[in-house]
Amino acid sequence: MGLIWIILAAIVVLVAATAFRALRRPKEDVVAAPPPKAPPPPGGERRWDIAPAGVSAGRYAADTTRNAQIGALAEWLVRRASRDTGIDLTTDPMAVTRIAEAAGKAWPELQAEGRARITLPYIAANRDGPKHVDLTVDSATLVEAARHWRA
Repeated sequence: MGLIWIILAAIVVLVAATAFRALRRPKEDVVAAPPPKAPPPPGGERRWDIAPAGVSAGRYAADTTRNAQIGALAEWLVRRASRDTGIDLTTDPMAVTRIAEAAGKAWPELQAEGRARITLPYIAANRDGPKHVDLTVDSATLVEAARHWRA
């Protein structure tokens, strides 16, 4: 029984000494961990900002001309998909994000070949069942989208 008390007393002394050292440590000695760095977006460092509330207002924040054109294409795609499916997709943030990412992925193909196909299965659903978007976009469509876009 005496051995248990000796071990318990040693543990108490060790804990007290550790706590005392922690209290006496200068504040400059404690280094805070740096904040975690956010991973880059899938499209790279330069990317348009998609705000679901901004879609209904017709505005996208764009930092370059390329991104402004992608933003115009994304807005046109949202309007066209809403018209084709019969569902207002501007109120669905996930649908807006998927359409915007599809516009960004279709952009290189549109520049290289002058035509791009955008396919988004299960973009929305209603009582009739799931809705899909399957559109072919060409350069004339991009010109039309940019003409109606308000930056």
